Amino acid sequence: MAAPFVVFDSAVERLRDWLAPGAVLDARQTLAGLADAAQQFDLVLLGDSLSRIPKSAGLDLLNALVYRSAYIVITLPEFELHDPSRVSVWSERDLGWHELWAWDNCRACNLLVLRGYRPAPLGLAELVERFNREAVPVHEFFDRDSVVRPVRLRLVDLGRETAYRVA
Repeated sequence: MAAPFVVFDSAVERLRDWLAPGAVLDARQTLAGLADAAQQFDLVLLGDSLSRIPKSAGLDLLNALVYRSAYIVITLPEFELHDPSRVSVWSERDLGWHELWAWDNCRACNLLVLRGYRPAPLGLAELVERFNREAVPVHEFFDRDSVVRPVRLRLVDLGRETAYRVA
């Protein structure tokens, strides 16, 4: 996987297997190949690419993608890695604008799963429950063979007037 570390690689792979997406936008390292505004996705994979643009531009991008996607999965370090190409640092606090999402943090990396507005085979609550039941491994920074603990996604539902939306 193309995450900054391998910490959540198994989680991203498992999610991709469970959703069996047709249209996937994989922009984990660069946003250069971002599709035109009319294209829609079952799954968008973002990672370190978000830390390489100003946070205001990243928030605009996420706001646009949420309408064009069923799920957006973000894997990011929670700190600056002393790389001059990184211009922003992200955490779960940056997603307070969105109504329905889940997250985990381990080994100084974040896994953020946003439920977009397009239809999906699994709702977010079901996805979170499945992750937590099946003990998907979280890995050490650079060691894909290690297991630190299982993924523990936490569902964040802000409970605003969103009950009419597909979970």
